[in-house]
Amino acid sequence: MGTPGVPLEKEKIVEAIYHKKGYVQHAAEYLGCSYQCIYQQMKIYPEIGEALDDARAIRDSERKAENCSLKDKAYKCIAAALDKGDVTAAIFILKTLCGFDDKQAQQYVQVRLLEPLAKRDNNPA
Repeated sequence: MGTPGVPLEKEKIVEAIYHKKGYVQHAAEYLGCSYQCIYQQMKIYPEIGEALDDARAIRDSERKAENCSLKDKAYKCIAAALDKGDVTAAIFILKTLCGFDDKQAQQYVQVRLLEPLAKRDNNPA
């Protein structure tokens, strides 16, 4: 914990920054100081700024991995909805989880569901 008027050790600040994944306010609360204190120390010790950049990069890469996993799950749900012929659910998932707009979602459904159905109906086995 930080004590007013007593500078924090740079190593403790770096550790807190990594522990709190680059969120300076959270690291400051963890250390018992203000976020301004951390930024002041960053001016003195460039290693703190480097640690902050590194911790944020790690956090961002973890978030991207989580987003990819979520999108994979979303596309599996879309495939299941399309297999059942549930166009509304597929469009909803595309728009809410995958960031598609109306036109993109409708085009995706058209290509994935409606065109294959039309081909199947025109070419009975």
